[in-house]
Amino acid sequence: SNYYKNEILKYSNFDKNNIRVIPNGVDEKLFSPTESKSDKKILLFVGGLSERKGYSLVINTFKELKKSYPDIELWVLGNSKIPKHLSGVRYLGLVPNQKMPDYYNRAIIVVHPSFNENCPKVILEAMSCGKPVVTLDVTGNVELIDNYVNGIYTSKQNFANEVSKLLENEDLLKKLGENARKKVLNSYTFDKMFETYIQFYNDIENTR
Repeated sequence: SNYYKNEILKYSNFDKNNIRVIPNGVDEKLFSPTESKSDKKILLFVGGLSERKGYSLVINTFKELKKSYPDIELWVLGNSKIPKHLSGVRYLGLVPNQKMPDYYNRAIIVVHPSFNENCPKVILEAMSCGKPVVTLDVTGNVELIDNYVNGIYTSKQNFANEVSKLLENEDLLKKLGENARKKVLNSYTFDKMFETYIQFYNDIENTR
């Protein structure tokens, strides 16, 4: 991410012209939108149950939303440890990569309030599945999302409010999801990532 490029430049003597930013790519064929009917409103969180990943913020947000949306559920993927039971929260543990699109597609919103990221694959995978992501306005998160165009980034203090507003607006949900998929296809596919690496190696070869 450009964020970490700038962090490197703060603490080193590297020439900025010798640093190439190559974002992660995603398999847009595997991570693609599918019809998944559900009578539940499912929030999806993918990641470790750590403070850096924003797990406590996710839980607090869910508790707040549960007051207005009693049918809402939170699904937590990506951690083998299961905390104490909390009503409405399903801890699904580690999921094979090939099955991840099923969970993205069943969700209505993907919440990813990580406090420090480079180029997060979770955001790209969710976007590729046509799902709106709500994240924090920090580090590499904001480089992937155009705010209120293909997702939402916001402050820690306003996180629950932004998720709530999105739950209330089906048209916005649909628009953000469709635009998220378009952005991945335009900028973040594996093919585009590979092309950038190949160009990078060719440039190195040509300078010898």
